[in-house]
Amino acid sequence: MRMIRRFLARIRNFSTDRRGDERLREEMESHLAAQTDENIRAGMVPEEARRQARLKLGAAEAIREQYHAEEGLPLLEHLIRDTRYAMRKLRKSLGFTATVLLTLGLGIGASIAVYSLVDAVLLRPLQFRNEKRLVQVFEERPALGLTNDTPAPANYFDWKRRNHVFSDMAAGAGDIFTITGTGHPEEVDGARIASNLMSLLGVQPVLGRSFTADEDKPGAAVVLISAGLWQQQYGSDPHIIGRTIHLNGMPYRIVGVMPFGFTFPQRSALWVPLALTTADKLERDSHFLWVYGCFGPESRFNLRGGTCPTFRFNWSTNIRRLIAGWALLSSRCGSNCLAGHAWRFLCLLPGS
Repeated sequence: MRMIRRFLARIRNFSTDRRGDERLREEMESHLAAQTDENIRAGMVPEEARRQARLKLGAAEAIREQYHAEEGLPLLEHLIRDTRYAMRKLRKSLGFTATVLLTLGLGIGASIAVYSLVDAVLLRPLQFRNEKRLVQVFEERPALGLTNDTPAPANYFDWKRRNHVFSDMAAGAGDIFTITGTGHPEEVDGARIASNLMSLLGVQPVLGRSFTADEDKPGAAVVLISAGLWQQQYGSDPHIIGRTIHLNGMPYRIVGVMPFGFTFPQRSALWVPLALTTADKLERDSHFLWVYGCFGPESRFNLRGGTCPTFRFNWSTNIRRLIAGWALLSSRCGSNCLAGHAWRFLCLLPGS
């Protein structure tokens, strides 16, 4: 309690700095007058008596500094004085001041941007519960110089039927949607996903549900929306589930709201079923899907180091002829590929 009272007294003295100086000056004048009178009674002339009294009392500025050190907040007082001095100097050199402020602004802005990216890519974990077992799957055709190519639908479905490596596989494709019916039309990034993709990632909606297998068919008009879109467009309406919105002029029913910060694969604001037609599922020339696999908890593969082996399946003669020249399945760990563009950007930072 004693330390607290002393600290409060220091704050009070600091806030009443001028009045404290006046009290100190009055007290010093009183001591000086008393000592001068005593010297005069001792036989000194008034001028000499006052000079001797001043010498005995000491330097007034030194006494004032000691008083502020013991009864005030000297560090804060010095900071305020230095700041005032710096401001006076800056006002005299406006060109130099503008240069300093611009340099500081650019430096601080660049640092915030870089460290935000480092936090999102390197420090903060991925948005998925199964991130350590998640793998992105690619096709390769070395003869054409194609590496890490997006798979064709027919190849993906063949892999999935013959899969003996992953506990599950899922696919999706990026798309752009125009939202209408809520004021001005708004164009947003989105994705078309298989019904099992969210469960493979280990992510569940915070409101509503994900897609069912029956909804992963042509004609399904259901949509998952991001928490950001839910807030900005619909005011965080708690009764949003079941509401109809229009995407590209077609009505879709909202069945779920995804967790805050979830924008998979990059900046998606909404997700609709992949819903490939029978003809789409037989397509081997159009390579547009991104495919993910998830290893089982007891997987014998070592996923450390950011690399995964290349897997190959046993194919029938007909299928082997259709995909001749393509490496059947190439994969790498999801923690690297899901932030691939950001990783490449971060590699450039040390040289910039």
